[in-house]
Amino acid sequence: MKMLIRSSALLLMAAFPVCSSFAQVEITSSDLPDAGDLLIQEVATLNGDADYLSTGAGTTWTFGAGELTLTGTLNETNCLNVSSTPLIYQAFFNAAWDPEHDSDYAVGIDALDLGTITLEDAYFYYQNRPDRYAITGGGATIMGIPTGAQGDPVDVVYNLPIQFGDSDESYSELLYEVPTLGAYQTQQTRSNVVDGWGTLNLFGESYEVLRVRTVINAIDSIYIEFIQTGTTFERPEAVEYKWLSPDFKVPVLQVNETAGVVTQVLVKGGPASITGQEVFPFTWFFHTGEETIRLSGAYDATDRFMLHDQGGRLVAQGYLASASIPLHDVAAGAYLFSVMRHGQVFTGRFVKPVN
Repeated sequence: MKMLIRSSALLLMAAFPVCSSFAQVEITSSDLPDAGDLLIQEVATLNGDADYLSTGAGTTWTFGAGELTLTGTLNETNCLNVSSTPLIYQAFFNAAWDPEHDSDYAVGIDALDLGTITLEDAYFYYQNRPDRYAITGGGATIMGIPTGAQGDPVDVVYNLPIQFGDSDESYSELLYEVPTLGAYQTQQTRSNVVDGWGTLNLFGESYEVLRVRTVINAIDSIYIEFIQTGTTFERPEAVEYKWLSPDFKVPVLQVNETAGVVTQVLVKGGPASITGQEVFPFTWFFHTGEETIRLSGAYDATDRFMLHDQGGRLVAQGYLASASIPLHDVAAGAYLFSVMRHGQVFTGRFVKPVN
């Protein structure tokens, strides 16, 4: 018996603009999430007759206050180094001699309720290599017992490189076996079509995007050893509509359906969409001569910082490991400096002048 893991993967893609002087952009492995990235999406709701289904070549999609309402709730995904995950799982996903499952980063989840079973202290492992972006498997505690499961075959989220008009399908299986107790398996088919390109106007900002439609069908099976019987559950069909731009490591906009009903709407996260900004708990300023952000006071090495330019593009990120953040490689211009601490976000602005 084998099994698969379902996860929504976050991918970077790009689109070519209408102007004929531009060539179509293709997405490579360098555009996708990697270890150390912090991925942020904000939860939103659709209003009225928001049209998220139209697509095609040279399409313009418009979503403003009449179509979307931001809730202020952020979904954050920390891309962990594989070496920082439990050793029991590294044996499955941190081995150069197993290129099919050798992974580049992991995502941790405290608990995942799959309806038929709950995965606790779970980790999903991702592979980012030149020919594909894939979920290689996972590790989780089931009924108090930690167990790892390699995808066989793995869940190929996208074949690379990616262009408008591409389509692909990936079948995958994932099997968690718990000695003396039983097993849990998922079998899944993921189908992708890059069905549109053009411009997404989102709250007055314009982004060149590709539109990707993903359809996921999955079957879960659970086998209980002591009664020597099993049950199969077919999940409702899930469809994801994603507008992807090369300047962001999450979709600029994503609409998810389950069984034909919209169940989740997400927009790119970041300071531009954050309401209720707070006063910083420490002092900072941009030092023109040193081309650094200087810190003093109660900053902490666990505080995460992000730097966005005027267009909302993330140009730098990391942790406040020292009192100086070097910005020598950042171009002159206006920036938004934000720090995340225990769910709070603090933001401020500065200008780096031309030398």
